[in-house]
Amino acid sequence: RRDLFTGGNTSIFVYNDMMAVGVLNALHMLGVPVPQRAQIISMDDIPLASWVYPRLTTLHAPVQRMVKDGCDRLLALIDGEKAAPQTVYYRSQMILRDTTR
Repeated sequence: RRDLFTGGNTSIFVYNDMMAVGVLNALHMLGVPVPQRAQIISMDDIPLASWVYPRLTTLHAPVQRMVKDGCDRLLALIDGEKAAPQTVYYRSQMILRDTTR
């Protein structure tokens, strides 16, 4: 439905970069120019995000640190350490590329 993109102010947030590649392909097939008519932001910052054209604007999260922290916590709990539930915040970084204006 190309008519959804005639206003020129459409922004699409996609759950991950692989799905965003599919959105890029669909928009291309509809003849909708990115980012002129539709802007796309996704998450993950996988290598493919900078290889496709136009290159994806994406959110980069510190996944390796998050996994390490989670595993360390799990191992401590397995070893019998008593710990209250906790919330940990990680800073993500917006990687601006070609799918946004």
